Amino acid sequence: MDEQELANLAARISDPRSWQTATGNWPGQVAPTIERNGYTRLPLPGYIGKHYSKSRVVFLGTNPGPGKGANGRFDRDEPLFKTLLPQLMKRPVVDHFVALNDYLATAMPTWDIFRNIDFPICFGLKIEELAYSNVLLANTPDGVRPHEVDDGLFKFSIDCFLAEWLEVADPRLIVVLGKKAALLLERYWTPAPTTAIISMGLPARQVMNTHRESFERDFESAKVAICRVFPTAKKRLGR
Repeated sequence: MDEQELANLAARISDPRSWQTATGNWPGQVAPTIERNGYTRLPLPGYIGKHYSKSRVVFLGTNPGPGKGANGRFDRDEPLFKTLLPQLMKRPVVDHFVALNDYLATAMPTWDIFRNIDFPICFGLKIEELAYSNVLLANTPDGVRPHEVDDGLFKFSIDCFLAEWLEVADPRLIVVLGKKAALLLERYWTPAPTTAIISMGLPARQVMNTHRESFERDFESAKVAICRVFPTAKKRLGR
């Protein structure tokens, strides 16, 4: 895995100028920048744990948008957007890429999507052993939910950024959190023969409550798949 290549790609993903075509084609559905309390949220380039090569398990969310009604709730991410991402974009060197990932390793467990299922411990993984990104790598404006976004915008994100990121990461297994995101990934991207893709319901409390039975089936299937490619997870889960 080439960290310099990933650093260059991360800088390109997070650069709002990389999304100019998307903002022209899908106005109102993509927000390369979102102003918060004294800082600007940028597209997130993804996370690669320092021990990712042990598992080669990638998790993909739908997108890094702050969610409907979430204005002002992301001050805990201020160092990411005020310091670490601008630093990487100015000089996309490996040291800045490593600093970004070290910060994300401590920040991501506080995100709702992780806390709702005690991620990644529930899968027998440590945060340093996985990679995490999104199928749509750009923010959506406040109040715009992923199911309201045109499929073409997801295709743009996959073609221009995610496919390259996955090629460098070379995962054994991709677990997609969100059924629509999984459907669009499989529609617009062809994995290597050695890469498996499975999907599970988005670990949002509403989904977990209203579709609990199907969510629990998906959750168990994801555990089985992870244990298959990473036997250490199987031992940790006592299977």
